[in-house]
Amino acid sequence: MSDDSYREALRKLNERERQILELKCQGLTDEKIWGKMNISEGTYNASVKLLYVKLGLDLITSYKERKETIKKSICHLLSAQENSTVLESVSPEPSQEELSSHPEVLAIILQDRLEEEREKRNEIVVDTPNPIIKIPVPKPRIRWDRIFLFGFLVLLFLGMAGTIGYLLGNKKPAQQAIVVTATPNQQMTKTALAIPVVPPTSTPTITLATSPTIIPTDTIVPTDTEIPPTDTPVPSPTPEIKLPFTDNFDSGMNSNWVPVLGTWRTVNGQLTADPGGYSEISVGDGNWTNYAVDVDVFNYDHNYEVSVIVRDSGSGSMILRTNCCDTNWILVNGIENKQIAHLDKGGLTYSGFNGFAKDHFHIEVSGNNYTAYIDGKLFLEVQDSTLTNGRVGLGFSYPSDNTDRFDNFKVSPLP
Repeated sequence: MSDDSYREALRKLNERERQILELKCQGLTDEKIWGKMNISEGTYNASVKLLYVKLGLDLITSYKERKETIKKSICHLLSAQENSTVLESVSPEPSQEELSSHPEVLAIILQDRLEEEREKRNEIVVDTPNPIIKIPVPKPRIRWDRIFLFGFLVLLFLGMAGTIGYLLGNKKPAQQAIVVTATPNQQMTKTALAIPVVPPTSTPTITLATSPTIIPTDTIVPTDTEIPPTDTPVPSPTPEIKLPFTDNFDSGMNSNWVPVLGTWRTVNGQLTADPGGYSEISVGDGNWTNYAVDVDVFNYDHNYEVSVIVRDSGSGSMILRTNCCDTNWILVNGIENKQIAHLDKGGLTYSGFNGFAKDHFHIEVSGNNYTAYIDGKLFLEVQDSTLTNGRVGLGFSYPSDNTDRFDNFKVSPLP
């Protein structure tokens, strides 16, 4: 679309849609926007669907292109638009027709939301070339003081070596006796008498009456004896988690749970996470192939989505995501998120905001088949051959207190 087309489309936005667009241009996430506007996620999604349709964003197939269009074209025109623009009125809540309309646009919105969460999680940084810094190399300087010191030490060493060699090379002179003789005039003369050194005639022999007996004590290992190294123990591989796997959270979380996003804990024997953005936790072995997942889900506000993740290999997974109004099977493959099955019906029971509503999820993963049952009824199934094995995960989004909870979790093997 041209700038004139975008200007005309901006004039047709109602008050809520314009406010959502202004907050998006400020860089706020979807969760922060609907929290700031004090509206539910379902109301927010309905308004964003109409916003995408009016601005033609649903016709752009690439997430990056949609993001650049909003940032560089639409937000720029929105900030430059005159304050006298007349806005259409907005109803307090979207109608049922608006909630259920344009399901394909809702899929695009959910995909954009997942891409934004993935960008925050991975903290993508664009590499820039490092500047080249030239460091001047100083010219070498002759240190005459060190040369003189080295020469002095060499001469001193040679002098000491010569002195020691001279002393060791000369024999010990014969001992002399000094005789003092007195004369009548009280003069004394000294006469040196040579005393010959008589070598011993034979080597003395020491004879023992009895041969000594040597009693061995502790064995002494000579210091220069090489002691063979001991074998370094090789750590055993982490044992894989066997099926079936169960956890009722009565004694806290099983140690095999691995938080992915958010701060997870147990409350009154149920698993939950601190409020905020999207929270996710996983468990299991990467070699799990065919299995069934059972879990009780407790929600306070069914407008917010709950997710069950299967065959999570780290680089890809299949996600069942549902709330009050719709249910989707979403394939995550690398950096791409693709909605491969959709149902205009939510799987979460309305609680009336008076305590928690309970639903039982039963997910079967076998071969290429993915089947979801909620409260004993077949809900949504799909076939896909992209993934073959992986872990199991749970997730939800809730910005304030009374976060969703999980209980009676079980993964059972399937043939």
